[in-house]
Amino acid sequence: MGYTFHTLEKGEFVRGILTASGVGDAIAGFAQDAHLAPIVLAFVIAGLIRAAVGSATVAMTTAAGIVAPIAVTMPNVSPELLVLATGAGSVMLSHVNDPGFWLIKEFFNMSVAQTLKTWTVMETILSFAAFAMVLILDIFI
Repeated sequence: MGYTFHTLEKGEFVRGILTASGVGDAIAGFAQDAHLAPIVLAFVIAGLIRAAVGSATVAMTTAAGIVAPIAVTMPNVSPELLVLATGAGSVMLSHVNDPGFWLIKEFFNMSVAQTLKTWTVMETILSFAAFAMVLILDIFI
């Protein structure tokens, strides 16, 4: 239970830094100027944060904190699909800064290169497949 609170706290801390530094506002401005759908924005931001930080939970909480204010201003945005898109983006690009990467490497007695070729690729394919499903659901919802 303590680890869960620590991870959520870390996500809130990173989101706070991004917001206080103006990065969140810059991303919001970019998103509005680029006319990106909030679902695409949530996926991309979560993926970039995941690659940078290594934690899926931190990626989700930070991306949600950035995308939520943007999504509120846009009509016909499904919050459920935003959650799924954020979750899909948060699992991509697992690599050496992700504790799960090292667990898989050690449990399966693989080299770093083997783990990158298997685990990282599998997680990224999973991420894009889930995002494709979100986009399909967005057509019908």
